[in-house]
Amino acid sequence: TVGIEGGRSSQHARAIEAAERAGVKHLVYTSLTSPYPDPASLIPNDHYWTEARLAASPLDWTVLRNNVYADSLVQSGAHAVASGTLYHAAGDNGRAYVTREDCAAAAAGALLKAEGKRIYDISGPSAPTMDEIAATLAKVSGKPVKAQNVPPEGLKAGLAAAGVPQIYVDVLALFDTDAAKGYYGIVTNAVAELAGRPAQSVAQVLEANRAALG
Repeated sequence: TVGIEGGRSSQHARAIEAAERAGVKHLVYTSLTSPYPDPASLIPNDHYWTEARLAASPLDWTVLRNNVYADSLVQSGAHAVASGTLYHAAGDNGRAYVTREDCAAAAAGALLKAEGKRIYDISGPSAPTMDEIAATLAKVSGKPVKAQNVPPEGLKAGLAAAGVPQIYVDVLALFDTDAAKGYYGIVTNAVAELAGRPAQSVAQVLEANRAALG
């Protein structure tokens, strides 16, 4: 139900209610960095209202606010290497990209040892800007890559022209415009705290996927 207003948050609320009835003591929920209430921004909105429902619950809970996935940079990075330009609408602000692997390890740690009521921001070790990511792509690939900031509508048009489904066009553009507002620049050591090892950096992810970048 991603992309349907209120759909996912309603399902989440029913799951929380079922957990309360079943006598569950502690819930772990994977959320998004900097969620906020806005029906026009479906993913942040869903997470915001799910967190609000958890906060109203008598249960103990752990919220894992996952930052933007670093894994997504492999595909977009390959396009940037091929064209020489990394198009974005994130302005000068960075994102604390985190890998899905690190998110999973942090979630496993939370299931083992989390208690009480706590929110963790699950992030990578730094929040590189798109200029810095373009420079890393150039270094790893050995080809010139520059970052080009474009208006959100221009980014959407480019994504649509590349064949990206409309729902994902809107989501990807939203991630950029929210990044431009500084929403994804939160850096923490939560991965190390929960998983017992440091989070992987964007440079490490791109280096490990050098062959896929072209």
